[in-house]
Amino acid sequence: MKITDIFRLLRPLHYCKNILILFPLLFSDHPLTADALIRIFLAMAAFSFLTSAVYIYNDLADRESDRKHPWKRRRPLASGQIRIGSAIALSVILLLLSIGILLLLSSPAAYLLLLIYLLLNIAYSFYLKHFPIVDIAVLSAGFLLRIYFGAVISGVVVSHWLFLTILAASLFFSVGKRRNELKEEQSGSRAVLKRYTLAFLDKNMYLFMALTIVFYSQWCISPTNQVTGEFLWTVPLLILMLMRYSLEIERGTDGDPVTLFFSDPVLILLSVCYGGLILYLLNLKKDLFLIFSGH
Repeated sequence: MKITDIFRLLRPLHYCKNILILFPLLFSDHPLTADALIRIFLAMAAFSFLTSAVYIYNDLADRESDRKHPWKRRRPLASGQIRIGSAIALSVILLLLSIGILLLLSSPAAYLLLLIYLLLNIAYSFYLKHFPIVDIAVLSAGFLLRIYFGAVISGVVVSHWLFLTILAASLFFSVGKRRNELKEEQSGSRAVLKRYTLAFLDKNMYLFMALTIVFYSQWCISPTNQVTGEFLWTVPLLILMLMRYSLEIERGTDGDPVTLFFSDPVLILLSVCYGGLILYLLNLKKDLFLIFSGH
């Protein structure tokens, strides 16, 4: 069992999704104290370990169908590079690590949200993924659970517009992923894809893209934001990022948002500009100075 095989099994690149856990605190009027940031980073670690365990369960459930797929057959479990017993043991270790970190955070509500995420994904891996629309809804629910997990850890409330923005954006990415899976699917490894049509997925992808822009724009001018109104300067960058993603989808590239992000220099550049502008508008330099100076 090679380190590279373990790396591919755990999919740590997907940990970037857990940045959503920081959002409720970052965009609230709560101060960014060192204590609050430590709790958030511990929460992100706990969620990351749990997501890796979930990926293992999903690969265990899919290993037979993955063997029929042109590139998924090279996954560690499908190819036999990692034995089933080793994968199960690794998933148990990851679960224990996640639980151990949550013990430090002492948050019963956080336990409940992680349990919901785990059970939902196990149900998805072994049953729910076979039902059209339900499978997309479950994928999107994972993003929303991250937001509320971060809110519980931070002790803040998720605004209505933030909820709607993440909901629409997660549906946009999930439908886009399904769109390209359907387009490239010839192996018959995913029966649910036969119950979708390209026209249906196309229409809904662009519907959710439009809703994401509308909801995000409303969130930018919401009085719950620290920098009400100024956030509108980030809307053009968001539009460009969504346009770039949809262009790559139309070109037939992998619809997975994480894979596409790390393989597309333009999308990386736009995201860096977006993140830099957000930090500037939040005046994070001042907050970090106060944290580390002890004032």
